[in-house]
Amino acid sequence: PFRLVDTAGLRDGAGKVESIGIEVARRYLATADVVLFCAEAGRPLSEEETEFLNRIESSVIIPVRTKSDLSASTDDLPGEGDSEIRVSAISGEGLGELGERLIEAVFSGVMRNRGEEPLVSRERHARDLRTARSEMEAFCDARSAGRAPEIAATHLRAATQVLEELVGVIATDDLLGRVFSDFCVGK
Repeated sequence: PFRLVDTAGLRDGAGKVESIGIEVARRYLATADVVLFCAEAGRPLSEEETEFLNRIESSVIIPVRTKSDLSASTDDLPGEGDSEIRVSAISGEGLGELGERLIEAVFSGVMRNRGEEPLVSRERHARDLRTARSEMEAFCDARSAGRAPEIAATHLRAATQVLEELVGVIATDDLLGRVFSDFCVGK
């Protein structure tokens, strides 16, 4: 999941209340893994925006031109990657690319910081992943040994169940069981 924070209004010379909001926004920026710098398509950056971009210390800045359906201008914003992403909330243009770039930015950051190992934060998660891998290996071994597909598939079902539990998929039967375990159904 991504946590998006709108920091609109970052500027100098704001009033007292707005200054508090700007300080909170700057704290978010200081800890952000990725910054989406958004500016409307078809207009040049203001001096204030250019200064702001130069002060961002985030590891990744993704430049985004909004309202792309209203302008054909392709002026690039400064930032990481090949170029800016042009998006339109009306037409949906660029939203898929933006999602892909976000995932790529975060995933590459994790891999830069962790080497080639996957990020697993809990022992239960590591155990579940080992179990799923073991079940997958058992499936491959069963198929190589010529066992019937129906028999080998039991290992696939077991691996799937472990992975679904790991990512939080809840089966309908489980949901109904949980709901009715706490309910007193009248006679």
